[in-house]
Parts: sequence; structure tokens; C-alpha cells
Amino acid sequence: MFLKAGKPVIAPEQLWRGDTVSSFIQHPEREGNKVQSVRLKGGTTLSYKVFPGHQMESIDNNVYLVTTPEGYTIAHTGDEINEGKFMIDFDWIDEVYKSNTVDLLLPNAWTMDIQRIVKGFNPGLVMPGHELELGHTVWDRLPYWGDDAYLQLNYAALKKSSYPVVPLIWGESYRYVPKRFETAPVKSTPRKKRR
Repeated sequence: MFLKAGKPVIAPEQLWRGDTVSSFIQHPEREGNKVQSVRLKGGTTLSYKVFPGHQMESIDNNVYLVTTPEGYTIAHTGDEINEGKFMIDFDWIDEVYKSNTVDLLLPNAWTMDIQRIVKGFNPGLVMPGHELELGHTVWDRLPYWGDDAYLQLNYAALKKSSYPVVPLIWGESYRYVPKRFETAPVKSTPRKKRR
């Protein structure tokens, strides 16, 4: 649908490999230090970085850090999961904050060691996904109070940490202005009375 609408589609190279649609998809370099860009319909350009994440042993999961034209930075971890063989992803996750400012982090709530992921990105705000995921069957929805005991996660610890965490459900919105974009309050001057 995006391609038909003339919008760019960006995905890991292995996705739809061998399918004719693959030639219409942009396959960015999975190099977290390289700034790449995409031109959107209407002429706006977004810059982004792609970190080489994983979901399972053989599934590449690009982790994107997007910078809007206004300078806001948003990181989305997709289905990044760090367990077993994928602990190697922490080699770069632990270092993201050192060379990047992340205003908003969008991790999945059920990832292994979400608190370590958040520390690695050091965002101004965390908005986890897959909480009470309405697209999943009821038994597979992670509730707001967490499912740490069942999944052996540390999500409850993140909610108690100093990082602001705002979980949303479909249809909800949240207005967020990073502190670095806040301006001093404008002093108002009294209006002159009209004659």
C-alpha cells in the first residue's frame, strides 16, 4: 500500500528477498554510526541511523534512530530481543547514548532486559509497545501491570526507575516536548484598553 501511494518503504535486506517487490524497497546499511536519509512524499527529508539488531537467530531487526526536520530524535527497537546468542547486541545498545541524543524511545515491552536497553539509549521518554496489544489474542497480551514473572523480564523495575515511562493503548495520544526544546515562559504584557 505504501509503495502504491508513492511512499518509501525501508526494511532489512533479507525481507522479501527473491520477491520482485524487494527491488522497490530501500535497504539501508546496518551501521549505527552512519547517517542516512530518506525523502518523503512532499519533499520532507528525514535522517536516520540503523543499528544491527536481531529478533531471532536468523532474523535481522533494524533498530532505527530517526531525526525529524525539527531535530526531534525517535528510536524504535522493533522486535529487538536480547537473549542467548543475541546478547552481542548489547555491545552496541550499551553505547548508543554516548554519541546520540534520544528524545523518545519506542521499545517493545516484552524484550529481555528492557531496563538495560533503556539505559543504553538514555531517552527523555520511554513509550513501550506491545502492552495490552489489541492485535494479539487475549492470552498473548502483555497487561499494563506487566507479566515479568511469567516472561522473566524486568519491565516492572523500569516502571519504578527514574526514566519516565508512558504506556499507551491504541487510539491514545501523548504530547511530549523534550526538555531541550522547552523555551522560557513568555512574559505577557498587559493589553492597552481600546477607546
